Amino acid sequence: MHRGELEVMAGAKELNTPYVLIDDKAARVLAEAMILYPTGLIGLLRLAKLTGKIESLKDCLDRLIENNHRISKRLYKEILIEVDEILAD
Repeated sequence: MHRGELEVMAGAKELNTPYVLIDDKAARVLAEAMILYPTGLIGLLRLAKLTGKIESLKDCLDRLIENNHRISKRLYKEILIEVDEILAD
Protein backbone atom coordinates (compact mmCIF):
# COMPACT_ATOMS: atom_id res chain seq x y z
CA MET A 1 0.00 0.00 0.00
CA HIS A 2 1.25 3.48 -0.83
CA ARG A 3 1.41 6.52 1.40
CA GLY A 4 -1.11 8.36 -0.78
CA GLU A 5 -3.77 5.70 -0.24
CA LEU A 6 -3.26 5.87 3.52
CA GLU A 7 -3.52 9.66 3.38
CA VAL A 8 -6.77 9.43 1.42
CA MET A 9 -8.27 7.17 4.09
CA ALA A 10 -7.01 9.34 6.95
CA GLY A 11 -8.37 12.45 5.23
CA ALA A 12 -11.75 10.82 4.72
CA LYS A 13 -11.92 10.01 8.43
CA GLU A 14 -10.85 13.54 9.40
CA LEU A 15 -13.42 15.10 7.06
CA ASN A 16 -16.07 12.59 8.10
CA THR A 17 -16.73 11.59 4.49
CA PRO A 18 -17.44 7.88 3.92
CA TYR A 19 -16.40 7.62 0.26
CA VAL A 20 -12.86 7.23 -1.05
CA LEU A 21 -11.40 6.84 -4.54
CA ILE A 22 -8.89 3.97 -4.39
CA ASP A 23 -7.94 1.41 -7.06
CA ASP A 24 -5.55 -0.84 -5.09
CA LYS A 25 -7.29 -3.99 -3.82
CA ALA A 26 -5.39 -4.16 -0.50
CA ALA A 27 -6.17 -0.50 0.15
CA ARG A 28 -9.85 -1.12 -0.57
CA VAL A 29 -9.93 -3.94 1.98
CA LEU A 30 -8.36 -1.66 4.59
CA ALA A 31 -10.78 1.16 3.69
CA GLU A 32 -13.74 -1.17 4.20
CA ALA A 33 -12.30 -2.24 7.57
CA MET A 34 -12.22 1.46 8.46
CA ILE A 35 -15.96 1.68 7.59
CA LEU A 36 -15.27 3.59 4.37
CA TYR A 37 -16.82 2.96 0.96
CA PRO A 38 -14.09 2.65 -1.67
CA THR A 39 -14.57 2.92 -5.40
CA GLY A 40 -11.96 2.99 -8.12
CA LEU A 41 -11.40 4.94 -11.30
CA ILE A 42 -13.64 2.60 -13.28
CA GLY A 43 -16.42 2.98 -10.72
CA LEU A 44 -16.11 6.74 -10.97
CA LEU A 45 -16.28 6.59 -14.78
CA ARG A 46 -19.33 4.29 -14.50
CA LEU A 47 -21.06 6.89 -12.33
CA ALA A 48 -20.13 9.62 -14.83
CA LYS A 49 -21.73 7.57 -17.62
CA LEU A 50 -24.90 6.84 -15.61
CA THR A 51 -25.32 10.51 -14.70
CA GLY A 52 -24.71 11.74 -18.25
CA LYS A 53 -21.35 13.40 -17.54
CA ILE A 54 -19.64 11.34 -20.24
CA GLU A 55 -21.11 9.97 -23.45
CA SER A 56 -19.08 6.78 -23.85
CA LEU A 57 -17.62 4.69 -21.06
CA LYS A 58 -16.11 2.37 -23.67
CA ASP A 59 -14.06 5.21 -25.15
CA CYS A 60 -12.74 6.11 -21.69
CA LEU A 61 -11.86 2.50 -20.87
CA ASP A 62 -10.16 2.01 -24.23
CA ARG A 63 -8.11 5.16 -23.65
CA LEU A 64 -7.07 3.90 -20.21
CA ILE A 65 -6.00 0.55 -21.70
CA GLU A 66 -4.00 2.35 -24.41
CA ASN A 67 -2.18 4.17 -21.59
CA ASN A 68 -1.30 0.92 -19.77
CA HIS A 69 -4.06 0.94 -17.14
CA ARG A 70 -4.83 -2.70 -16.43
CA ILE A 71 -8.48 -3.70 -16.73
CA SER A 72 -9.47 -7.35 -16.82
CA LYS A 73 -11.41 -8.50 -19.86
CA ARG A 74 -14.16 -9.74 -17.54
CA LEU A 75 -14.56 -6.35 -15.80
CA TYR A 76 -14.37 -4.50 -19.12
CA LYS A 77 -17.19 -6.57 -20.56
CA GLU A 78 -19.33 -6.60 -17.38
CA ILE A 79 -19.27 -2.85 -16.88
CA LEU A 80 -20.05 -2.11 -20.54
CA ILE A 81 -23.01 -4.51 -20.38
CA GLU A 82 -24.17 -2.81 -17.18
CA VAL A 83 -24.26 0.64 -18.83
CA ASP A 84 -25.79 -0.74 -22.06
CA GLU A 85 -22.79 -0.04 -24.28
CA ILE A 86 -22.45 -3.67 -25.38
CA LEU A 87 -24.89 -6.56 -25.39
CA ALA A 88 -24.54 -9.62 -23.18
CA ASP A 89 -23.72 -12.90 -24.95
